[in-house]
Amino acid sequence: MIVKDRKYRKTRKSRRVLNEQVLRTYARQKMRSSITESMDSMKHFSYGEGYDIFLSHSSLDQELTCALYDLFTQNGFKVYLDYEDNELNPDKVTSATGKRLRNKLKRCKCLAYIATSNITKSKWCPWELGLFDGISNGMCCILPIVKESGKSRFNGQEYLGMYPYITYTKYANSDEWTFWIENPENPKKHTTLKAWLTGKK
Repeated sequence: MIVKDRKYRKTRKSRRVLNEQVLRTYARQKMRSSITESMDSMKHFSYGEGYDIFLSHSSLDQELTCALYDLFTQNGFKVYLDYEDNELNPDKVTSATGKRLRNKLKRCKCLAYIATSNITKSKWCPWELGLFDGISNGMCCILPIVKESGKSRFNGQEYLGMYPYITYTKYANSDEWTFWIENPENPKKHTTLKAWLTGKK
């Protein structure tokens, strides 16, 4: 199925939920140097005006998270990732950690909750999602990472099903890829992530 996006007057191929193996291959083989450069540059640059995306992730998914960070930045998004926050010490988590993350959340336009099998073990991610949902007027989305390839829809379990979710899809007859926001209740309703961040839902 090819769907038109009115704003960009282009068509896209069938939606695809991001696949774990594809991301691991991307991280290990194709873009290792690019990811390293992106992560290194993040250490020395602070977005004074804020960020587009706060990546909420399990610490067990570092490779997947770094690959996603690179994909977002390659698409022009400003991303906050706690790995590169010099003010955070993963070996010393205190109430100050929560305060730091809360302040960063307030400077982000949206939160992307990286839904993997590992995130259910995280104590921080549900807190980040709930907090940001309350302070951002619902600008939360789920970024599902599935093990099987070719999956076109995400059916979030329990409360995750109430949020829109992200897919990464190539435009038809083009080499251009972009992130899309999908409506979990209506498969025909969607918009680009860039448009969604400006208020289009």
